[in-house]
Amino acid sequence: MDKLSKINDLIHDNTISSYLVNFEKQSIEINTKKLQEESSIKFQGVLVHKFENGINNNIIYEISEIPVGEFLEFEKENLLKSMAYGYPIVNIDSIKEIEKILIEKKYKIYYIISSLGMTGYIIAKDISLL
Repeated sequence: MDKLSKINDLIHDNTISSYLVNFEKQSIEINTKKLQEESSIKFQGVLVHKFENGINNNIIYEISEIPVGEFLEFEKENLLKSMAYGYPIVNIDSIKEIEKILIEKKYKIYYIISSLGMTGYIIAKDISLL
């Protein structure tokens, strides 16, 4: 069983109690709860993130890793609109350039899938359970 599968086994159906984005340390920590048990998921080497539909009772279904090409195809329209604002990478003019950097620098695309509330993605180099 790989690392992400083990993390998903522990966080499935947990409520997201909080998350902290630390831009200086390039990290995101998502804190979850299930009954009285608490877990924290830490993403390190974070390039960017995008969260949507956050509510007071976010229930996480799983975190999945998807291939760079699939992510770029799915998010292409949003990325093209956002490039003028330096997102996801400053001074990039094309989806091909984004793809090249993500692959060369070994970034992974983590999708947060929820049963209720917050969804989104994090582009980071690693994930761990604290």
